[in-house]
Amino acid sequence: MNGSEATIEVIATPSLGDTSYLLVSGDEAALVDPQRDVWGLTDSCTAKGVRIRYVLETHVHNDYVSGALEVRAATGATVAGPARAPYAFDHLPLAEDDEIRVGDATVRAVETPGHTAEHTSYLVFDDAGTAPTAVFTGGSLLVGNAGRTDLSGSARTEELARAQYRTLRRLALLPDGTRVLPTHGAGSSCAAGPVSGERTSTVGAERRTNPVLTAQDEEEFVRGRMSGLPPYPAYYRHMAPVNRHGPRILGGPPALRPLTPNMVEGLAGGGAQIVD
Repeated sequence: MNGSEATIEVIATPSLGDTSYLLVSGDEAALVDPQRDVWGLTDSCTAKGVRIRYVLETHVHNDYVSGALEVRAATGATVAGPARAPYAFDHLPLAEDDEIRVGDATVRAVETPGHTAEHTSYLVFDDAGTAPTAVFTGGSLLVGNAGRTDLSGSARTEELARAQYRTLRRLALLPDGTRVLPTHGAGSSCAAGPVSGERTSTVGAERRTNPVLTAQDEEEFVRGRMSGLPPYPAYYRHMAPVNRHGPRILGGPPALRPLTPNMVEGLAGGGAQIVD
């Protein structure tokens, strides 16, 4: 190991309003909530002599196909995620206070249910540090808002909203300078309303300005989580099962083959959808 301070690369996907993160310490790395098309990133890490040791998932995603298994196939990384997530593939389950090492950095799991029942955030500590330098908040604390709590169905919305309220108050107790690194941001349908255009923030800034942390009691918060939410895309109901089961490994960008008019007609007759 090089003994250098950990760095965190912000990898935005504006079309989905989401952000992934690459934590690098020495010659090791952890990739947090990756999209499926990660091959350029894995190639870049290899070229720099950085080994991706872990892929960290904060929750079972509803809005995109996870790239965790693609990273594992390409690099041999260990896929780690919430202990309560019902994944059907081999992974390292992380419960409250479980830790992994990435170079000289320590990553500690914090159970933060609300956006989903299994949702887990991750604190980052530099070598020998007593206070966290960053927290990967996934769909819990966002910049200027919080993740919605209705994606698991109306029967669970109130339960998860109350869990989200407690989660946010817990995260707000972190030191002011702790970087807040959410997965969902501006443009994401996983957010419970408007969020800032900024991808990252600090706990101190959110405590001062985020309406979900300022002057809201639990009942007011729950009412806000259960009403006035915009509809979410219809494909969401298909996405979580795909990510729980584990998507098929592609191994690289799929090649598109040309189709003749007769092939298009046949595919359409079989139920395929034509876009644009």
